Amino acid sequence: SVSLLEHVKKISTVDIVPFNVKRNDAIGYEPAFVSNEDLYAMIPYKEKQKIEFCQRNQASKIIANSNSGFDLFFIDGDHTNHDIIFEDFKICRRMEKEDSIFIWDDYDPEKFAIKDVIRRIKNQYPEYDFLLVEFRGHLFGDKQSEKNAGMVLMKKGKFDENLFA
Repeated sequence: SVSLLEHVKKISTVDIVPFNVKRNDAIGYEPAFVSNEDLYAMIPYKEKQKIEFCQRNQASKIIANSNSGFDLFFIDGDHTNHDIIFEDFKICRRMEKEDSIFIWDDYDPEKFAIKDVIRRIKNQYPEYDFLLVEFRGHLFGDKQSEKNAGMVLMKKGKFDENLFA
């Protein structure tokens, strides 16, 4: 959907899973066994041509071609390996601009290694501010929204306290 914005010229995605490899996913809240290629084929808009699909092992190419950097990083990867998650952050950090925003998916204080990586970043990089957006758990089925879980937004400097006013 971001590719539909006129001012967005290019979207680069990096995934550890190859573009044409099928995996369990969901479409319209229903289980599906699809690849990113299958999902891409379902998009009816010509603006999808702005999307570049890369694999994690191509990160150096993306860094070299990032020119002035990227506005947004969405980190949604390995949920259990602290080192891989932190490496994703370090790769993105090499391409950030002064006002870039990071979005960390699947933050949960009870599970996943993401919470430990965020704690580490808070300690090592005090220039970043963090904001938890609670939403997880209610998108599929009748489950209630989880507290203290969701996505964490991160950026250099403070978030505007009127952001959601």
